[in-house]
Amino acid sequence: MGAGYGIFLEELGKVFPRASLHAIEPGPDPAETCRAKGIETRQAYAEDAQAWAGRFDLVLSSEVIEHVFSPERFVRAPFHLTKPGGATILTGLDYEGFDILALQEKSKSVFPPHHINFLSVQGFESLFRRVGFGRVDVWTPGELDVERVLTSGHAPEFLEVLSRRPDALQQFQEFLRGVKLSSHVWVLARKPTT
Repeated sequence: MGAGYGIFLEELGKVFPRASLHAIEPGPDPAETCRAKGIETRQAYAEDAQAWAGRFDLVLSSEVIEHVFSPERFVRAPFHLTKPGGATILTGLDYEGFDILALQEKSKSVFPPHHINFLSVQGFESLFRRVGFGRVDVWTPGELDVERVLTSGHAPEFLEVLSRRPDALQQFQEFLRGVKLSSHVWVLARKPTT
């Protein structure tokens, strides 16, 4: 969902050469590029791709949810697109991520009207459950929160103190990742079998 020019699908096809790959992409030029690459493509918003309902074992969406008008309507799309027992993997931005909270409006991730939705980890869990997904796992595997804040020109003194201690910055990033406070979110949600 939100396949762009199909670059990720091309790479996925190299890893899983027997997989049947499909693209949902609203932009006419990117959709045509996907078709030219031999990828079956539906030029539509994911929310309007009902013709493919119940067709997929796995639906992927990377860095799209922060752009959509209605996160709930958007998350209903992969629920309807997956087969019973199928899965959805979605990535996006976490409002509770360290760099977003530390930098607020100075964060490069915050730039309306392009990024208009920022959910918390609990918000992602709640949203996916509300639309009907069964098991929902959310994690924040980020690597760049501390670096983004340090190089922003707006780093709090706390990070400057940490930067003078060997390995402290890396340990702090690992802490953020471990307690789900990185700004990059991954969601793995399974559709119930019945």
